[in-house]
This record gives sequence, C-alpha cells and structure tokens, in this order.
Amino acid sequence: MRFGGWTFEQNARYVSTNTLLNLDALRQGFEPYSLGGRKLMDSIADFESAVNALTSMKFAAPQYFIIAGSRPYQGAAISVDRGGKRLPTTPPVQYLQQARNKWYLVQTNDDLLMPSKDLRRKSCKDTIEAVGQQAISVESILRIMQTWPVFNQYTAYTWVASPTLGTHLLRLHNDTLLGFSVYSSRSFLRLRHHR
Repeated sequence: MRFGGWTFEQNARYVSTNTLLNLDALRQGFEPYSLGGRKLMDSIADFESAVNALTSMKFAAPQYFIIAGSRPYQGAAISVDRGGKRLPTTPPVQYLQQARNKWYLVQTNDDLLMPSKDLRRKSCKDTIEAVGQQAISVESILRIMQTWPVFNQYTAYTWVASPTLGTHLLRLHNDTLLGFSVYSSRSFLRLRHHR
C-alpha cells in the first residue's frame, strides 16, 4: 500500500497456468509480479497511473491485480495474461462506477465476466449487499473475508487495506491478526492465538 495513494493485491489466475511456461517467461525477462509491483509502489503515486502501468507491464504469469485508490470510486480488478498478451477471453479492466451504482468488486480466482467456479464470489457479493454501502469499513470487510466459503482451507491470509485511512489489517489463516495504523503516533501489533 502506498499511503494516501493506492493499494496493490495479487490473486492467482488459473488460466493457461503452466509452471514451465512461467519459468520460461522469467528467463525471457518478463516481470514477476512481486518485483514489478514493488517498482510501481516506489515510483507511482496515484491510482490512475498505477492501473495504466499494471495493464501495460509484461508479467511472467497469468494473474489478477486488485487496486484501490484513495478517492471515492477508485477501484479496479485487472486480469493479466502471460507476457503482456491479451487472450480473447480475458476480461477488460473492471472499475467501480458511481454512475452505475457499482460500488464494489469481488475478484476471486476466476475471471469476472465468466461464471464463478466456486461459491466464494456469490457468497461475498450477497454478504456485501446485506451489509450495505454505508456500513462498509475495514473491519466489516475483514469479517466478510473471514466468513465461509470466502475463507476456507485454502486461505493463507486475508489482507484489507485503506490508502485513504492509512490502515490495513492482515489476518493469517491460523487467526493471528496483525494490524497497523499510521493515524496513531505509534503502530500497534496485536496477536491472538486460538487452539
């Protein structure tokens, strides 16, 4: 997260997934997302420029990027193909849109314009709608993300961030919660263990 600027999150995209092709793409000089994302975080301050840069970079593997800006309705889900190619079935960038009352996006590990391969997308959408736009907060999103089937045995961690508020929460699968706030004069770290 770039405080006051934008957030960057990556999800695996299981379209033409092939480890050998990904390794070959790395050998050819295509970007691993972690290094490419880090470069952008260091050099780009605003949401629009970040979206443009991510859509034009040539990454070594197919994936999704979820970007949030610091102003209202700055949010996008980007589907990326290996090597900067654009497959015919790859969805265009999906944006939040105030005019169409599209106030949230749910990106799981499948393309947004295709039917979902599991229950997570529908469940998450239903829960967000039930909470409602006025009650959405970092904490309510964390609760939604920690509810089955969105949270399941394959969840390694959940990260919720707000570049506007300058806060983020990270919950590991074993229920450890790490939270940081730049609003206070000091950061805080809270750990909980349930077993």
